[in-house]
Amino acid sequence: MDDPHHVAALISSHPSSPSLPDRPHSPEGLVRLAQKSPLALKWPIVVDWTSGRATAGDSEGVKDILEYLRKKRDGEVKEEEDYKPKGWFS
Repeated sequence: MDDPHHVAALISSHPSSPSLPDRPHSPEGLVRLAQKSPLALKWPIVVDWTSGRATAGDSEGVKDILEYLRKKRDGEVKEEEDYKPKGWFS
């Protein structure tokens, strides 16, 4: 997440958010901003670590993740096979 565009995607349009030149460009800067002004970040931030999906500040994204988890729980989504590398370069 060292790409400043990824960090910027988590910053809200709330009046407490810093102006464009003052916005953080690193995860550490984002943490400092969240500690100083929690409303400056988009929320909710929802992560499905198992499937590698995440959403921030988007209720439709949260609904999609929850629906996918429900389908997975109910057996409507086929489990992907575990990645098992065959060698150094696979």
